[in-house]
Amino acid sequence: ADGSAFTHAGSLGPGGQTSLHALFHQKTGSLHGRALLTPESINGIESDWFIAPPAKPRATGSYRQGIPLHSLSLHGGPWQPPAPGHTQLILLGGGLSEEAGIPIEITPALKTRVSAHPLALQITGFKPATGQWSGHFTLDGRKAPLHGLLLPGGAGHGHFLLPQAPAPGEKILPPWSGRARIEP
Repeated sequence: ADGSAFTHAGSLGPGGQTSLHALFHQKTGSLHGRALLTPESINGIESDWFIAPPAKPRATGSYRQGIPLHSLSLHGGPWQPPAPGHTQLILLGGGLSEEAGIPIEITPALKTRVSAHPLALQITGFKPATGQWSGHFTLDGRKAPLHGLLLPGGAGHGHFLLPQAPAPGEKILPPWSGRARIEP
């Protein structure tokens, strides 16, 4: 939700057990947990995410005051590219006054086609081989990047970061973070 990227490699137990530990923000935050990997699925047994409040609030980025400890779920499975057809991108929270549903078509060539919408959504990156997608929308002249991942079965989850509009005389405010969800 804060735009931090990471990669992870680790060992796998005889029953598919693995653990995850990643540090963020100069080692003041972490993502950790356990998961069970099988040929059919990935399921999180337990996982937590936390970013400590900094001694001096960060000048840029989201969650400048940190992120309280909270649980996350981890799930997935073997990847299959999506079937062509119609789907919908749902944008929630993150400074939007109401939920926005935007129709999207996945063409037989596995390209995306977005219907006209007041938020001027553009999908600028779609990787059928991995299910990663990215793009942006615009609200009141503010461009909000969005990123996500399709899951087996065609549903997808992601996030967007919408810049706050500062009042006259205010400094730049941190962006709001919202949910982006694709429904098959």
